Amino acid sequence: MFVVELLGQKKTMISILKNSALLIFILVGVFTVPLVTLAQSDRTQTLSVSPTLFQMSANPSQSWTSEIRVVNVNDYPITVYPQVVNFAPSGETGTGSLIPIFAEETQGKTLAEWVTLSQSEVLILPQQTVTIPFSVTVVDDAAPGGHYAAILVGTKPPARTNEAAQVQTAQFVTALIFVRVSGDVLEAGNIREFTTAKTINSEPNIQFDVRFENTGNVHLQPQGDITITNMWGSQRGVIPINYQTHFGNVLPNSIRKFSFTWTGEQSSYDIGRFKAIATLGYGEDTKNFATSTTYFWVIPLKQIAFVLGGLLLLFWFLSFAIKMYIKRMLTLAGLDPVARQATSSQKYSAYSTHAAVPAKTVIIRRYQTVTGPVRHSMFELVQNLKSAKAISEVIKIIITFLIRNKIFILFMVVIGGLCMVTFWFFGDMNTKSRPYDVSIVNPDATVVISSDEILYRSLPEYELPAGEMQIEKPSFKVELINASGEPGLAAKAKRKLEAYGYDVTTISNELGRSDTKSVIIFNQANQAAALELSKKLNGALLSVDAGISPDLIRVYIGTDNR
Repeated sequence: MFVVELLGQKKTMISILKNSALLIFILVGVFTVPLVTLAQSDRTQTLSVSPTLFQMSANPSQSWTSEIRVVNVNDYPITVYPQVVNFAPSGETGTGSLIPIFAEETQGKTLAEWVTLSQSEVLILPQQTVTIPFSVTVVDDAAPGGHYAAILVGTKPPARTNEAAQVQTAQFVTALIFVRVSGDVLEAGNIREFTTAKTINSEPNIQFDVRFENTGNVHLQPQGDITITNMWGSQRGVIPINYQTHFGNVLPNSIRKFSFTWTGEQSSYDIGRFKAIATLGYGEDTKNFATSTTYFWVIPLKQIAFVLGGLLLLFWFLSFAIKMYIKRMLTLAGLDPVARQATSSQKYSAYSTHAAVPAKTVIIRRYQTVTGPVRHSMFELVQNLKSAKAISEVIKIIITFLIRNKIFILFMVVIGGLCMVTFWFFGDMNTKSRPYDVSIVNPDATVVISSDEILYRSLPEYELPAGEMQIEKPSFKVELINASGEPGLAAKAKRKLEAYGYDVTTISNELGRSDTKSVIIFNQANQAAALELSKKLNGALLSVDAGISPDLIRVYIGTDNR
């Protein structure tokens, strides 16, 4: 709901701009939802207006006509009163201020004075839509660049006196008008700042802020993306900025902040320093680009503590196993490790009393000597197995062998496990992409999109195989969830199902899952449709859920739908 207070006095525009009490400070998001709920006379009123944004290019003296549509979704009639005000940026979140017309000060130089409404009062019947025509006539001496106004459709008329607009409360919906007047137009901008909320993060959940500054005299709509890579150069996310939208404009001599949150999968490999590059293109006459780079760290302290503890334990065990192996090797060489330890102690004692008691030194020169314990144990095992008379003796010999060589066997198991972990780490390192989610912060609401939604836009249309036909329009909708751990599989499935005629409403991620089989969750009423859908998805598994609506079928996409 918006509340407008029109305060009018005979003052210059400069004094008006300085005195905030005389302005209409209405926060109108550039992503404004054209729907407002109004409370009046103990009744709830709901109005909507479309379109919410008009953009046009014009020459001085040129005229342009259009119309707005106002919808009354209530069950009773409503009278509305359209009026025109000027629009100016306010803050960095895509909101603005609505400023009434002060004709004596502006002298026809503002866009609101160029707009003429065909009606000042309109009755809208219940559940009906009315159109309100308007025209824009650019004056001969209009300044080149951008000019901005708004059409307010309120529930109360603006009260006026001979002086100017008096205090009057109105509740309204808004349509913005952006006019670009030809001439000496300057399109100039830059990325003023590109930062993350925190430099060091314990998990891959990063908030980005991009502050774009418009230094020209016409509005700009920067479009581009933020590319995120880990310290190995593998891409971990692409955040679209102003993709396929008419909104997201930055007005002249203002700064707009775009905020995003990137949420990636937690991975042992993706620990370390990340790099994010923001690239924005802007301008209609000439395409210009602005680039900025920022860095951040993902350091999961709990995982690192666990890994360091495991490495310390591994180091202790390896040291212990090597000492035991050397002890065994010395025993096979005919030396007494216990006596040798005593000799070393005596050497230390003799050194302290300046007595010359030399310690016996063993120099290992042959490979056979180092591998002696292994060869001796295997030779002993083979000989004992040859002398065994029954299966029970064989089992007893093997158990005895395992017990006597438990340290060595455990050592080999640990070394094998360490090799497997190493291979897994390098295999994980070669993973080029992972699923992620992006939250786009808007003035009215935060929108969450998945990596599959982003990839879906770049995929070509799916062509049905020869002989395949589209299905009849289904009575249910399909929801796809990527549970494979590989980004893009749900996007491919959506292209495929849409080609067959299915209505796929949403695609999302289930981060942290890596299912191999796709699963279809459906209501019992849709059993036949689920069976047919399974054929389209490489024989996906079926699961009945009485709690799911008959109007929806949910599909978890696994790696079997690559």
